[in-house]
Amino acid sequence: MRVLIICHSTKTGNTDKIGRVMAECLNARLVKPSEFNALNVQDYDLIGLGSGIFFGKHHSDILQVAEKLPRFGKPDIFIFSTAGISLFSWHKTLRTLLYDKRYRVVAEFSCPGFDSYGVFGILGGINKGRPGNKEIEKAMEFALGLRKRPDSCNDAFYNPGFENPSAKRLKAWHGEEWHTSKGRIIRDIVYAIDTGLVTTVSFLAGVSISLISREKIILAAIIQIVAGTAAIFFGSYISTKAQKHFFENQIERERREIEEDPEKEKWEIRQIFEEMGFNENEREIAVSRITANKERWLKFMAQEEIGISPEFIDNPFEIGFISAVSFLIGALPAILPFFAVSDVREAMMISAVSVLSFLFFVGMFKSRITKIKWFISGFETLLFGSLSCGLGFTLGRIASGFFH
Repeated sequence: MRVLIICHSTKTGNTDKIGRVMAECLNARLVKPSEFNALNVQDYDLIGLGSGIFFGKHHSDILQVAEKLPRFGKPDIFIFSTAGISLFSWHKTLRTLLYDKRYRVVAEFSCPGFDSYGVFGILGGINKGRPGNKEIEKAMEFALGLRKRPDSCNDAFYNPGFENPSAKRLKAWHGEEWHTSKGRIIRDIVYAIDTGLVTTVSFLAGVSISLISREKIILAAIIQIVAGTAAIFFGSYISTKAQKHFFENQIERERREIEEDPEKEKWEIRQIFEEMGFNENEREIAVSRITANKERWLKFMAQEEIGISPEFIDNPFEIGFISAVSFLIGALPAILPFFAVSDVREAMMISAVSVLSFLFFVGMFKSRITKIKWFISGFETLLFGSLSCGLGFTLGRIASGFFH
């Protein structure tokens, strides 16, 4: 595999350390951005682009290299960086430039590096001595992973411990900070937070009248929150596990069909591509390429025939845990004022204000994933959450009236 690495590094030499290690592991040619013009990128199977991070993006020399790349999307590219605060979101600008020219970003690497720019310089710099041995070892593992590309598979280069291919494609094609299948979890988070808010406010509205003592109100609310957290954990866990078993059974059935009746499955692939407008020759090429690898064949049939992507099957414990924590977070704004304020009526009023403020915050958080305007998302969540909490509050007051 012929590999070219284009690396920009400042006087600190942070990124140069990483670039040299990767070049050694990949037997790659390592050059500076200024040497790029004399090179023919089509002579290489893989290109690496890397630099330090400056004001939230790669160095301008690396971005200029990306802009100069021919618009034909070959060869594949990997991105790397060093930064005072190491985040993959810093790669967004470079990733988007590459996507616009139809290049495929097959892997990304980022690690901490010594940073003495701006505010960090006042502090004497951060991450002194980094990248160190730990980061060098991770860079070596990353580079060696790039070499493990199966000959029978044209998918992205294998990179142990990185992202699943679908998540990488979403980031490479759309350049979003959180543009992966995990964005679907926002549904569970918002639902659980809203449930925690509504149930806790409703409960407090009732017990604040039924129970005079603040300590008894707090104790009763804690019991309710613990019970609610446990209920939503087990409910989410059991429902997600049932869905997971169903999906896995469907995939296993598809696997058996491939083994027992491969000609029928090939016919189904031809039908799928015919519906997409492919001619006969193109359909046969697609069938040949897909069926050359059994796992790729199974993945294609699962996605196209039964609409299931193996990477998108949720982990029951993860969903249960996220839902339970979200419920707990949603309950806190309602109960915390009772710990700080001794007067029950005053605490209830502060609780109501806290809940409304938190609802708007949840809407702002949601906008980071849904990508709609933050103030619209905030007011929408505040409106519907207020209606839910108001209804719960009213019902709690009405119910408490029957016991007086």
